[in-house]
Amino acid sequence: MKSLQNSRKKLFFSSDLNPNKETPFCISYQGSYTIEAALILPLMISACIFILFFLRIAMVQIGVNRSMEEVAGKTAICGEQDAVGLSGLVLACNARMIMIGTPTSYIRGGILGISYDKSSVEDNYITLVAEYGITFPIRIFGTYHWNMESKTSWRKWIGWDPEEDGDGHGYVYVTKEGSVYHERYDCTYLHPSIHAVAVKELDAYRNTSGNRYKICRSCKSGKKKEGTVYITDYGDSYHSKLSCGG
Repeated sequence: MKSLQNSRKKLFFSSDLNPNKETPFCISYQGSYTIEAALILPLMISACIFILFFLRIAMVQIGVNRSMEEVAGKTAICGEQDAVGLSGLVLACNARMIMIGTPTSYIRGGILGISYDKSSVEDNYITLVAEYGITFPIRIFGTYHWNMESKTSWRKWIGWDPEEDGDGHGYVYVTKEGSVYHERYDCTYLHPSIHAVAVKELDAYRNTSGNRYKICRSCKSGKKKEGTVYITDYGDSYHSKLSCGG
């Protein structure tokens, strides 16, 4: 029994006694796994922390941009910028950030750390500029700071100004389903004369150009044999639905 224990000691410590012999397989691999884990695990954890942190930065930017876009856009359209003022817009932006859950805790100074000093509501535009700083929460190799800026600009709705037409900045008119714009509001394409006719009598109708009516591509209902279709004086197609965008 004693000789067996001595032989085991010689097996484990043979590398110390004889440097020409290699360390046993079981001992060498256990040590290498420990060293690799000690080196790789902290790097993986640090990489995950960096990725999560930059995702939160993206959420902060999205929240700030979205809040400013909504507040400035609605104010410009409603024409309430003179009554609200810049301070009112700032309060509305901050309130909107809190409402949509923007992680403002990552901003230096919180939501009050956002500066709107470069913003203005002068002339015909509402311009909101938000400046804020973000600090990396964990100090690994020092302290890291990022200065961020978000900007949005909306033109105020002040009504139609006849003087703007003389400078080549006039208005044009478009439709929801149309593909062209119209320079005159009284254009016949903006005010079509719609008529309901029976399908059987469709061959007898012509448009103002003298052409027959063909199937509308938007309706995609095929050629009907019975029922009612709709035509316009200046159009070149018949429609099976009155709500057709064509």
